[in-house]
Amino acid sequence: MSAIPVSPSDLRTLAEQSNAWPFEQAKQIVARLKRKPKDEVLFETGYGPSGLPHIGTFGEVARTTMVRHAFRVLTAAACVLRRHGRVPQGAG
Repeated sequence: MSAIPVSPSDLRTLAEQSNAWPFEQAKQIVARLKRKPKDEVLFETGYGPSGLPHIGTFGEVARTTMVRHAFRVLTAAACVLRRHGRVPQGAG
């Protein structure tokens, strides 16, 4: 399988037409920012006090990362992903 080269503008056009969940979420964020502009958009992810990281933790980080990527494609903006939560003992 060979890759088909796509220009950034073509990629953005495809993203705007996409109904994939991360792009739908990113479109909602873009619409909210048009109504109430901000200087910075912060995407946060983390895990709660349930203990050591597990597959649910991975899912939380993966979902946030997918929406952040979709937002970047739609806006060409730089994004910050901040992880928060309890650091497991011995991991810090």
